[in-house]
Parts: sequence; structure tokens; C-alpha cells
Amino acid sequence: MITYGHENFIEDAINGVLMQQTNFEIELLISNDCSPDATDDVIQRILQNHPKASLIKYTNHKQNIGMMPNFVSTLKKCVGKYIALCDGDDYWTDPLKLQKQVDFLELNSEFSSCYHKVKIQYPDGKIIHDYIKFRPDSYDDLQSLINSPNTIATPSLVFRNNIINYPDEFVKSPVGDIFLFYLLCEKGKIKFIEEEMCVYRFGVGIYSANSEYIKHYQTIEFLVLFYNYYSRTNDSLSVQAIISKKIFEFYKRFASEIKKDDLNFLFENKSLVKSLIDNYNSERITLESKNIEYKTWSEILKILVTRLLNKVKLFQKKS
Repeated sequence: MITYGHENFIEDAINGVLMQQTNFEIELLISNDCSPDATDDVIQRILQNHPKASLIKYTNHKQNIGMMPNFVSTLKKCVGKYIALCDGDDYWTDPLKLQKQVDFLELNSEFSSCYHKVKIQYPDGKIIHDYIKFRPDSYDDLQSLINSPNTIATPSLVFRNNIINYPDEFVKSPVGDIFLFYLLCEKGKIKFIEEEMCVYRFGVGIYSANSEYIKHYQTIEFLVLFYNYYSRTNDSLSVQAIISKKIFEFYKRFASEIKKDDLNFLFENKSLVKSLIDNYNSERITLESKNIEYKTWSEILKILVTRLLNKVKLFQKKS
């Protein structure tokens, strides 16, 4: 459980874990990334008063280290056979959640992980049932997972603790959970369980609170980082082609979402745009575009960002 600025939510998150009924031992690792609010006070109160507080191992960083370094450092501290995730703004609702998921994984060694339906809670408090109409019974390989829209909610995931080393690209990624899902799919299949056993708070987390075009930007950066990781560790050209196609799809969405209101943000945060160009030197690939063939990723992204900046300049002239 990583947390930052969750004083209004963290108690629900912790209680959802401590209420679990299992025939195996569990521990709750909480890493607070130097929250500027009263998150630490809430956790300290629980540590002093909850009858199951001994299950908690708490780290309160004295300086903010960032979401992904906090996530990775917490993952590396996990010593159990299985790992479950629940950010400090989400919460579990079924006391048998862990037992059900671990029972499945114990009986099905070909699966690396499993996940389930969630309820969704909006900032106004309204809770709705999971709105995703279709999910496959399982993701059987990486190609099937990349080809599908993401249907895995982070607080629903339980996975085998068998990733020995988390790659550098994972640490640098602005999107950690989907990168993790991809890594897990390299280890085995991912099972879907059709039960609602937790609540995902929408619009309060770091990712879900962003505007659509920033989400698209972050997805592009994550996909490029995953492509870079995958191309140096695997030789499947078909998977590389799927990733590259998805990057171009999200670039088109990213460019189409930009509005006049976003201009100041873009120009005040030039590092956002610059980071798309820098530090990506991957193998040559073909991108599905008439004008882009057999370019390195640094060349491709330079072309894409140039087009984007030209669009921004056009907006400037009009306004």
C-alpha cells in the first residue's frame, strides 16, 4: 500500500486489509511518501489502537521520493509468496478476497496472477457497479493483454512474488500498474474472477485526476519505456509491432485532445515534451504511417513532437 495525501481515505484502505479472513499469514506494508497532510497521523493512530496493528510494517519517508520509486521500494520489501495491491485511496470490501484469490493461484500454477471486478466511487461519494461490459476469462499471453483495453483495476490484483528484478524502465514509467501487468503476463496467464470485492476511487488518485490528454501523454511514455525494455529482453517482432502500433494510436489521441486551455501548461512544462524526445534509443521498427518507416524511436518521437508543437503554434496564432 503506497500512499500520498490520503488522510481522508487511508483508514478505509487499511481496515479493508486488516479485516481479511485467511488460513495463511499476511502482512501489510505501507509506504507513505512524505505526505503533506495528516496521512501519517491517521496511520499512527491505527498503529496505536487497532487490535491487528502488529500486521503492519510502516515506512514514512522523510523526503518525497516519487510515486514509482516508492512503489518499487515497497515491492522489493515484500517477502510473502503472493503480493496484493491496494493504494491508500482505494479499499477492499470482501473479507474473503485474499483467501479466494490465493486459493485460485494455489490450484492453478500456470497463472501468474488474478484480478476481479470493482465498484467505482466518484469524488462526490457516488458508488456504481463495474461498468466494463466484457472481459476475457483470462489473458493468456502478453500479446492478448496489449491488444486489449486495460480492464485490470490495481486494488483487485494478487500475483506471485516471482519478479526477481524490476527493470529500470519500470522505475522510470509514469504508469506503474499497467507496466506491472505486462511483466506478470510474461510470467504466466492472468485470470479474471467475476466478483466485486473492492472499491476503486476515481478522480482522486494521481493518474485518474489528470486530464485526458495528459493521460494519453503518460501512456505514450509508458509504452515507449515498455517497448525499450521488451526489445532488449525479447526478440518477438510481432509483439514489438503491436506495442509500436499502440504508441501511434495514443499519440493521435494525445494530439487531438489538446485545446487552447492547455497551451500555457505545455509551454510552462517544456520538460514534458522534451522527455518524449530524449533517452529513447531502441531497435529499428516499422510504424503504421505513410511518412514514418524504419526509424529509431528517438527519430520517431522527434517527428511526432515536432508535429505536436506545430499544432500548438497554430493555436497560438489563432488566439
